[in-house]
Amino acid sequence: MKFMSNLLLLLLLSLSLSIIACGQTGKNPVSSNIQAKPVNEVGKSEQIIAQISGNTLTLQNNDGKCQLLFNKQLTDLDLNWSCDFHRFADGKVRVFPQDFYAAKNKRTPKSYRDTQIILVESSEPDRAAAKQCKTELQAIKLVKGKLTKSVVMRNLASCPPFSWDEKNFTGLFE
Repeated sequence: MKFMSNLLLLLLLSLSLSIIACGQTGKNPVSSNIQAKPVNEVGKSEQIIAQISGNTLTLQNNDGKCQLLFNKQLTDLDLNWSCDFHRFADGKVRVFPQDFYAAKNKRTPKSYRDTQIILVESSEPDRAAAKQCKTELQAIKLVKGKLTKSVVMRNLASCPPFSWDEKNFTGLFE
């Protein structure tokens, strides 16, 4: 009986800590003068432009849906407008694998050496739960100048800016 009560106490404690941790925002040590505009502040007619390794990518509104322009190729995404690139807190677009394997002692997995993956996210506040959002992610793969969007999307209950882990980048293509 004592074991069960200790187990229950441990479960409640870890649940409480998880709830507290979810309300915190992560800080990125890199600072920049670039300020990202929160997704819900982007107007319906605006374009969102990002430079990724010398490539220009543009998100735009296509009749209420998010559309990506890359090398004169328009790709309709499965996300509602307004959307934005997944970014660090300083506004820089996060790119897999370069932002995950930048340390000297880390080596990029061989299967991703010629690949860049970015996330596009669409988020809106969850009316049922304060301080939470309904966020959808779609991954975009850039390989040798060609763009491929993930067919699978991820639904999350966290609000941007949030540092999504590696599996949110790669898992949407598996």
